[in-house]
Amino acid sequence: MADELTTPRSRYRGLRRFGSVIQTDSGEFKPEKSIILGMDVDEMTIVCHITWVDKKSHLKSIHTTIPNHIGGFEKLWEVIQRDVPSELLSLVLNKGEKIIAVLESTAGYSQPFIQYFKDDPKFLIHLINPGKQPKRAKSDNKTDDRDSIDIATKARIGGFNKFHVYSIKSEAALVMQMLGRRPGYLVNKRVSYIQSIQAELVYYGITAHTSCSTKKDGTLGDSSSKSTRAGIWHSKAGLLSIEYLSNRCQEDGVLLNDDIYVCGEMLNFTPEDTRIHLMPFKNIPGILLYYLKEGIGYLREMDQQIKNLENLLMDTMECYFVREYEILSSCPGFGKIGPLNFIGETGEKDYYLSKYTNVSSALNNAGLGSLFDITGGKKKGEKKVLGNPRIKQVFQIAATSVIRNKSYTEDQERLKVWARSKWREKGWKQAVHILGRKLCLAVWHAYRTDSLVKIEGYALREGSQKKKKAKLGFKKL
Repeated sequence: MADELTTPRSRYRGLRRFGSVIQTDSGEFKPEKSIILGMDVDEMTIVCHITWVDKKSHLKSIHTTIPNHIGGFEKLWEVIQRDVPSELLSLVLNKGEKIIAVLESTAGYSQPFIQYFKDDPKFLIHLINPGKQPKRAKSDNKTDDRDSIDIATKARIGGFNKFHVYSIKSEAALVMQMLGRRPGYLVNKRVSYIQSIQAELVYYGITAHTSCSTKKDGTLGDSSSKSTRAGIWHSKAGLLSIEYLSNRCQEDGVLLNDDIYVCGEMLNFTPEDTRIHLMPFKNIPGILLYYLKEGIGYLREMDQQIKNLENLLMDTMECYFVREYEILSSCPGFGKIGPLNFIGETGEKDYYLSKYTNVSSALNNAGLGSLFDITGGKKKGEKKVLGNPRIKQVFQIAATSVIRNKSYTEDQERLKVWARSKWREKGWKQAVHILGRKLCLAVWHAYRTDSLVKIEGYALREGSQKKKKAKLGFKKL
C-alpha cells in the first residue's frame, strides 16, 4: 500500500499560481488539473511520487515503490485509482486529460515502462535529459525517494531544461538501430581475438607486426610501411600464411626453412625480412599452430556474420530509407557503412528534424557540441561532452577518411586541403573534431532542404588567418 509522504512546505515554495500553464517542448498543460507522476528508475525498481492539487489548491502527494516490470505497472495504476480523487480521475477517463509521467533517460531501464504505456491514452510520457539540468551539489539526502520528489516538483513548476514528450522511432528505424550495432560488437571482438594471436606470436619471437620494412640500403622504411606491418595479421594474407604454416607442420611434423620463405612471399616480405621476423615460426609448438588455425576459422565465421548483417541492413535501407541513404551517401567520407549507422541511431529524416530543430541541438546530439557540467552528484567543475558516441564515431570516421584517402571530386579535394591545414595548425584530434562538426552541419542542412550534401557553401580556406596579438599598454602613474 502506498505510504503518505509528509513533504516539507519549503520544498514547494515558488509553485505556479492557480490557473498558470506549464510550457514544454511539445505543448502545455495546467498543473492544477494534472496528475503528475515523478519517477526515479533503476534496474529493478521504480520510485514513484504522485502529486495533484485538491479543491482547496493544496498540493497532495502519494509515494510508492513498484517493481520495474509489468506487474509493477499494473500495481501503479491500481494505486492511482485507489488514492487519487475521483474528480481528477474522471477528467483522465472521460475528458481526455493526461497523467503526466516524468522520468529520466537512465540507460535502458526506463524502456519497459515506456513500452507498456506508450499506446495508453491515459498517460503522456515526458523525458528529461539529466545532463542538461541545473547542477546540484552532492548531499547526504540525495536518495531515490528525494529524486522522485524533485522530478515531480520541477515538472509541476516548470523547472526542467529539455522537458519533452517521449517520441518513438518507426519500427524500421528501431530494427536498423538494433542490427546496426551488432557489426561493431563483432568487429571489436575480432580485433581483440587477433590481438591475442599477436601476443602469442611475439612471445615466440615473431616480430612481423612490430616492425617496418627495410630498404635496399638496410635503413628502415617510412611510417606508412610501419602501419602496414602493424595490421599484417588482420589482413587476409596474414591469416592465410598462418593457415599455410599450420598445414605444413601437420603434414611434415616440422616446419622447414622453405615453408617460411614461401610464407614471406605471401606477405610480400624480402628474404632478409623473412629471415629476421618470420624464421622464429620454427620455435612454435605444433599444437599451438593447430590452435591458431582453428582460431582463423572462428575469425572467418565472424567475418561472414558481419557481411550477412550488412547485407540485411542494406535490404532494410533500400525498402524504407531510400532518400535518407541517397543524401547521406553524398556526404564525403561516409562510404557504404556510415549511412547505415547514422540512420540506425537517428531514425528517419522527419523524425531527426523534429527532434533536433536547430544546428546546435544536432551537434550536441552527435557529441560535437559544447561542454556541459555533469550532474548527479559528481565533482564540481567536471566537464563531459554529451551526445551519442556512436553518431560521433560516424562523423569521426568520415573525417578521418576525408583527410587520409584519395579525393574523387574537386569539392572533396578542397575539403581535404582545408582539413589538412587544420591538422598542421591544431593537431590531428582537433582537425578530426573540426571537420566532423562541418560534416554534421552539412548533413543537417541537407536533411532540412531535402537535397544532397553540399560542401562548397561553407567557405573553406586552406588555412586560417593568424590572430594579431594585442599590444599591452601600461598607463603611466
